[in-house]
Amino acid sequence: MIDGYVTGDAEVVVRFQHLSDALSRELGVAIGNLTKKMQRSVRNDKLAGQVLKNRTGHLSQSIHEAVTRDGNKIVGVVSTNVFYGIGWETGWARSAGASALSSAKAKFKPKGTADTFANGRPRKRAFLVPTLQEFESAGTIRQEIEAATN
Repeated sequence: MIDGYVTGDAEVVVRFQHLSDALSRELGVAIGNLTKKMQRSVRNDKLAGQVLKNRTGHLSQSIHEAVTRDGNKIVGVVSTNVFYGIGWETGWARSAGASALSSAKAKFKPKGTADTFANGRPRKRAFLVPTLQEFESAGTIRQEIEAATN
C-alpha cells in the first residue's frame, strides 16, 4: 500500500484563494471598463447622430452604467430609465401603457418624416443593443476579458 500526503496543503489552498480573489478583482475592473466604453459609445456616437439626434441632451445624460456582483457573477449594465429612450430602444409597443405612449408620441413624433410607421408609431431606433452587438462582433469584449485573465 502506498500512502501520500502533501506538506503545506493549507498554504496551497490560501494561495489559490488569493489567485481567485485577484482574478475576480481583475474581471470586475475589466467589466467596469467595458461598461464605461459602451456608455461613451452610446452617448458620443449613437445619440449624437448615428441613431438619434441630440435635441436636449436629456436622453444622453440618462445613459448610466453599473457593475454588480452576485456570488460568482459580475454583471455590467448600460441602461436608461427615460421613458422615451426605452420606447426608441424597444419599439413603441402599446403594452407599455397607452396614455404614456400617447403623450410621448405627441411630443416626439415629427409629422411628415421617415420617423413614423404608416400607423403613426415612431420607428424603432435601438441604440443600446446595437452597441453591445458591435462590441461583441469587434471582439472588444473578448479582448478585455482575456487581458484581465492573463
